[in-house]
This record gives sequence, structure tokens and C-alpha cells, in this order.
Amino acid sequence: MTIETGRHRFVKKLSITSVFVTAFFGFGSIFYVASQNRYEESLELRKNIRAVQISSLIDLTLNFAPQKALAIACKPADPNTCKSLIEYLIRAINRIEDYKIIATNTFKIKGDSDSAQSLQVTKQRINDFSYKYFGIKLEAFDQQNFTTIDQFIKLMPQNYLPANTLYPDFEQLNSRIIFSITKFRDRILSQSTTVKPSGVLISLGILISLEILLFLCVNTIDITNNNADPEKGYEFNPRKIQAKVRPLALSIVLAFAVMVATQLILVSENKRIQISHCRDVNQQDIQFLALIQTYSQPIKTNSLLEEFKISEFCGSLIAGLEKEHIQELNKLELSINSEETIEVKNEIARIYADSFAREEENMSSIVKTILLSSLIFNVVSMAMLSLFLRMDSADIG
Repeated sequence: MTIETGRHRFVKKLSITSVFVTAFFGFGSIFYVASQNRYEESLELRKNIRAVQISSLIDLTLNFAPQKALAIACKPADPNTCKSLIEYLIRAINRIEDYKIIATNTFKIKGDSDSAQSLQVTKQRINDFSYKYFGIKLEAFDQQNFTTIDQFIKLMPQNYLPANTLYPDFEQLNSRIIFSITKFRDRILSQSTTVKPSGVLISLGILISLEILLFLCVNTIDITNNNADPEKGYEFNPRKIQAKVRPLALSIVLAFAVMVATQLILVSENKRIQISHCRDVNQQDIQFLALIQTYSQPIKTNSLLEEFKISEFCGSLIAGLEKEHIQELNKLELSINSEETIEVKNEIARIYADSFAREEENMSSIVKTILLSSLIFNVVSMAMLSLFLRMDSADIG
């Protein structure tokens, strides 16, 4: 009967450990993927919520604030005096439709929810108002064959209601539009985005630890078996390192370096996702600032400009002279008018855009270097492994 060596008992224990570590790694992988997906969804949700917050504020402050003058100016004797009012109605129904699409496609809000129903009711009231006073609804453009306001006016019947009965209804419609947009905005802002990167980092740390442990278990078995000393009953002899173990050990070290390189890439991927989020949000700010500049209402833009603040994480990516420049620009806002403030906000957004782009470029260069290094390490590791196999073959005979 063959006597079991201490080396073999040790190897069996490491093998059992490897099986359990592999199983835990499988569960950890599922946890990591789920954590990363939740975090990416959270970042996307934050970006979309912020977009709704600013766009709705622009609508409520600049587009759909009480517009009494539009209704008063509309005279039955001259339909051209109603152009501004018609433009307002078209803009309103388009924005309501935009919010409906955002609710359904972006935020997955059901059509029978209160906020979605409120938008639908408002859209219907805009159409009813248009049909009541101008004889034409604002929908079904292909059926009514008009694409411009002038074409709309030409299609108007001559017996629409007098303008002196128009204002009260318009005032109610305007209030309804503001109400539905506010309700939708409040519904969106009530959503929670509490997922933090710590969950992803913890799950990734667990995966890396398990991978390192499994690597050590498997390669310890390999070295233990290949350093068995025949003179001591094939026990592991730390005082006598077999010649073939040296290239094997070097191959293992290089393989470990390759593994670490891939882990670094995985860690950097998480940061790349965050930087990409910051770039998208900053791009939104640039577009909103450009939109605000199209309005000639500088007094009303002050409350809007206060919303253009970068998150703490995104701000942490800025350092050195750029950070000092942004701080100086923020101080400058306190002593200038709103028109100049928009220019300052644009400059700050440009600095952030350049910084985020440079950060992504630096990360791309680092990843390329890591990939090239891992390729070199992997090739050398295989070369050392082939040398080990040749020596092992010589031992076998």
C-alpha cells in the first residue's frame, strides 16, 4: 500500500481550497456585474434627472411664464397679430410631447400614472383651445397640410371667436401647462439615485482578492509538486530547489504581473465610466447655456444659472491651474450681470470639457501601456514555461 506523503496531503488541501475559491469567485462575479450595472444605471438616471430639472426650469421661467400680452395682442380683424400666440401654442404642445416621450422611454413611467395623464390632458387642452379659437388643431400636421405659422393662418376659418373672449381661457391654459410641467418635474426629481461607487469597488476588491488567492493556491501546488525530492520520498524540500523550478517560478511571477495588469484595467474602467458621465453632464450644461442665450430675458436667467453646478466627484477631477481659474471665475460671478454670468458659465464648462477630455486621453494612454506590458510579460512567461517543460521532460527521460 502506497503511503501518502505530507506533500500530497498539503496539495489536496490546496486543491479543495481552490474549488471553494472558484465557487466564491463565480458568485462574486455575479455580484460585481450587478453592482456595476446598478451604478451605471444610477449615473444615467442622475444625468437624465438633471436634464429634466434644468429644461423644466427653462420652460417654467422663460417659455411658459404668464403670457397675457400674447392673448391681448391677438385681434380677430388681423390674424397676423396672433402669430406669437400660435407660436406659443405650437411650442407648448411640442414640449409637452417631449416630456411624454421622456416619461415613457427614459424613465419608464407608465402611461396611466398621474404625471403622464396630466401631460396628456394638457396636450388635449392645447388642441381644444387651438380648435376653439382658430378652427384648427395643432396635431396631425400631415392631414391638415401646414408646416409654418403662415400656412396655419391661411387655413384658419374667418369666423373664429372674438379676441376679447380669448384671454380668460388662455390664462387657464397657461396655468394648466405650468401645472403639468411642474407635476412631471416633481415626479422625476422624487426618484432616488443613492447607488454609490463604493459598492462596485467593494465587489471588485473581493473579486481581485479571490483571484489572487486562487492564483497562489494553484501555483503553490505546481511548485510543490515540481520540487518533490526523490531522495526524501518525494516530499517538498525547501533546502534543495530543483533546477526546473527556477524557470517555472519566473513564469509564475510574470503570469502574476499579467493578472495584475488586467486587474488595473478593470479598476480603470470604473473611473472611465465616471469620467464619461461627467463629460455627458457637462455637455448638457453647454447645450442648455447655448439655449438660454437665445432668450433676451437676462433678469429671469439668474435663477437658472444657479443650477449649473458640477458634482463633487466631477469637480475632484480638476486640479492645478484649472482649478484655480474656475475658483476665480466663480468669484467673478458675484460682481457681474446675468449676461456676463452666462459667458462665465460657458468658460467654466469649457474648462471642465477640456479637463475631462484630457483625463480620458491620459487613461487611454495608461491602458495602452498596461496592455503592451501585459503582452510582453505573457510572451516571456510562456518562454519560461517552455524552458521548464523541456527540463521537466528531461527528468522524465
